[in-house]
Amino acid sequence: MIIKTLFMYMPLLAALMVMFGFVLPHCRALQLRTRAQAIWAMVILFCFSKFLCFHTLGGDAFAPELPAPVIWVWDWAYSGAMILLALAMMRLGVAWLCRRLGWRGLPRFT
Repeated sequence: MIIKTLFMYMPLLAALMVMFGFVLPHCRALQLRTRAQAIWAMVILFCFSKFLCFHTLGGDAFAPELPAPVIWVWDWAYSGAMILLALAMMRLGVAWLCRRLGWRGLPRFT
């Protein structure tokens, strides 16, 4: 039960964190329209739901009976989503630190 929670449901919380950090309307990093926000949200959820879909479509979550190219592409998408999670966490941490120090927003490097 713990493994199922760890690999199937916790990544969905990570997807919400990535969407909160990059995709949702309050984010100034990307400034996307509503349709683009919805598309990126679906792509992020798709990438993070790797183990849940493996369990649903292919039997075992860790050894699914799916074609090798599907597993390979989904592994790369999941890895990219994890990198986005790390960037979102850093971005939210830097934003929190800037607010604590009294700055109005993130420093601009352009």
